Amino acid sequence: MELTADSISSSWVTKKTAPYFEGWAEKAEEKEEKHMALIGAHSQAIVSFLAGETRDRISDFSSKQREVGEQDSPNLSIWCSGSIRLLANDEALNSSGINPATGSHGDAIPGSSSKFSSRSGAVHIEDPATGTYMVTYYGDLPKDFRIVITYNDENGVVQLVRLGYRSDFPTSFSLALDASSEPPISITPAVLEPTELSTQPCPGIGDAIVTCLSWTAPEDPAVTGYALYAFLEGDSLFTHVDNVDSGTTPFQSEFPWSADDETSVRAFAVTAHNAAGTESFFSNVVLNNDRDSDGMTDADETAAGTSINNPDSDEDGLSDGDEITWGANPLVGDTDGDGYKDGDEVLGKSDPVDDQYIPLIYIDKEGLCSGKSICRSSIPAGIDTAGPVGYIAMQEGAFAENIILNDNKNLTIVGGYDETFENRGAVTSVSFLEITNGSIVVSDISVQ
Repeated sequence: MELTADSISSSWVTKKTAPYFEGWAEKAEEKEEKHMALIGAHSQAIVSFLAGETRDRISDFSSKQREVGEQDSPNLSIWCSGSIRLLANDEALNSSGINPATGSHGDAIPGSSSKFSSRSGAVHIEDPATGTYMVTYYGDLPKDFRIVITYNDENGVVQLVRLGYRSDFPTSFSLALDASSEPPISITPAVLEPTELSTQPCPGIGDAIVTCLSWTAPEDPAVTGYALYAFLEGDSLFTHVDNVDSGTTPFQSEFPWSADDETSVRAFAVTAHNAAGTESFFSNVVLNNDRDSDGMTDADETAAGTSINNPDSDEDGLSDGDEITWGANPLVGDTDGDGYKDGDEVLGKSDPVDDQYIPLIYIDKEGLCSGKSICRSSIPAGIDTAGPVGYIAMQEGAFAENIILNDNKNLTIVGGYDETFENRGAVTSVSFLEITNGSIVVSDISVQ
């Protein structure tokens, strides 16, 4: 069984030939095409394994995604694996699932049903009421588990995933549901989990290089210590490997660092616990073969000639691992030679390996651009970002700046956008416009 670290998401691309006449930005949006990309450089890794029908090992513990849903009525599902059991209680104290105190199985929550097997189980609620549900999980076997919470309505599907290790006693978390909120579901655990877990090689005994772990402590004053878990390549379960006191980070383990293909890879997770022994869910899960956390193993980086200590070897804003996923060159800042850095292309929902796709550039004085990318706060910065061919959208209003082009670029600049960059109807004014080299086509731009 091969151990890998993946994180898949979608990005979008805009055709380079987007029309520059009025309405080009909106028309370009209509021409968006989906492009799948692995974005895993500095995010929490998704570690996937297949170990049986319901044992797929996915550690995207914080994932939330919204997709178009198709169902007759809203529904809420709480699914578990790892031989644990669930009991959900609504605000009226109706319950569904298996009671940890009595072992009795019931479905008193209106519209609910539940089912459990030796390897998994679920509580399902049709047309669930808005409010807070208390979910209790427990089990008899010392092993890791997975909980997946899914809410589905006419607006789409939202999913929350958590990993953890079976506690010695029942543990509860609150689940808030409000279809009018975004996201419509959220959870509050009994103990907050650590974040930003990372691995680094560090000196061991003699010439040995071992794995050191670092993490960010949760903002939870009740935390008194941490538990460390590891998953060896080829195994089917996480195992508990050590306990450490609160404030202990970094932690030096006894496990060798996997710098080459000859040394087995391990996945690591850490939990926090309070004085009563209540344990948090897993932190993010990381591997001990990627010291700069860029999505490429040390061995792969050595073979490719990229840096094992710099997550972005060519300094183009796109990590080495993401470059490989896109099919870009991690040693060349502009793989397709269209004048845009690979990182800017991905940030701007373009394609770093196709010179027929370039990113749109947005300019507003606050540098916010309603969350759109690529966003710049000044006209010179926007022009400087543009490649040989560029499309720039400017927010409405007066800019105490100039449009000056002295590079051989062909730019289209459209003004008059509102703060959302979704509507036009006003004019953008600038101090003056000067072109010494190249060309500019403008729309809704006035010179004061």
